Formats: sequence, C-alpha cells, structure tokens
Amino acid sequence: MGRVGRGAFTLLEMVVVFVLLGLAMTLTLPASRTGPDVPAADLQAAIDGARRVAVHQARAVTLAVERGGRWTVAGGGTTDSVPLLTGTLAGAAATPLRLHVSPLGACLLEIQTPTPPPMPPPMFDPVRCRLEGSGS
Repeated sequence: MGRVGRGAFTLLEMVVVFVLLGLAMTLTLPASRTGPDVPAADLQAAIDGARRVAVHQARAVTLAVERGGRWTVAGGGTTDSVPLLTGTLAGAAATPLRLHVSPLGACLLEIQTPTPPPMPPPMFDPVRCRLEGSGS
C-alpha cells in the first residue's frame, strides 16, 4: 500500500537536490564571467614594459600609476627623472600605485590607497611581476 498525504522530504531527497543545485551552479557560474579584466590586462602590459626596460638597461625603474589611469615609467628608482615609457590604462579609474622594478626584474608593489580603500588590492607575484589571473 502506498503512503498518502506525505508532507515532508526525506534527508536523501534533500541531499540529492542540493547536489544537483551545486552541480548546476558549478557549470553555469564560469559562463557568466565576462573574461579577463581589460584594465588589469593593460596594467599587466605596463608592468611588463617596465620590467623589460629595467632588465635591458640594467637599472632600477619605477612605474607610477595615477588615479586617472595615466602611467609613467622612469629610471633611477624615482619618477622625477625623464620618463622612459608613458601611457594610459583603459577603463574608468585606476588605483594609484608605484611599482619599483630591480635590474634583475623583481618587483616591489606599493599601493597608495585612501582609508578605507575603494577596492581590495590586486594579488601580485613580486618575483615574476604578475598580477593574479593574468597568465604566466
């Protein structure tokens, strides 16, 4: 004889539903992402340029990014000297930062944020001078 008027779910039914929901979310969330962040890609390109200059000229350089997205690479470890490279990051506003690059290509990131910062600082690998998520 079958049960009539059952009003509750069993634990097994609930577990199956949660597993299916988790699987559906796992499959659909990556598709909803828009891809690499263009400003992050532009910033990584500026970092790569600064690193190339430092290694090729065998001297320390500094990459300075202003709030509006304008960036400058200058030699001698300061931005007061003649700019070696300049450009502008795509996108609205950039987080002001300074990146000191050694002649060997290692980087020291110095983020200049107000209190409280508008966004979390980017994850950064100082040995390879790479932003998180920008490839190898």
